[in-house]
Amino acid sequence: MAIGQNLTADDLALRWGVETNRVDDGNRFRSSFTIANHGDVALGTTHWTLYFNFSRQIDPASVTAPVRITRLNGDFYRLEPDADLPPIEPGDQLRVTVEAPGSVIKRIDAPAGFYVVFRDAEGRPRPPCRT
Repeated sequence: MAIGQNLTADDLALRWGVETNRVDDGNRFRSSFTIANHGDVALGTTHWTLYFNFSRQIDPASVTAPVRITRLNGDFYRLEPDADLPPIEPGDQLRVTVEAPGSVIKRIDAPAGFYVVFRDAEGRPRPPCRT
């Protein structure tokens, strides 16, 4: 059985917050995503993808964790683990810091529409799960 194969969206908690609006003399902001594993098994380095909408254009070079954040279309993004991401053990969390142009001052500026897709051992997607 693959690590994380029995996890569901209910086993994960996601938090996003602004760290500072004063990067590059106020031309950029830094924010972070925190993914917490409240399940009974580790969230591994494969078999999951997090999707979300964000009106800001994330600078892929600013990502501080071993994950890839890819803009798919418009404001639709995909966050995937890199091969060197250690499993997120039960009770642990992963913090991912990113930067984007502008500043964030209102709740509407926050990313939204998060959902996670888990894949089985053969790589077939299971139905999407909201977080």
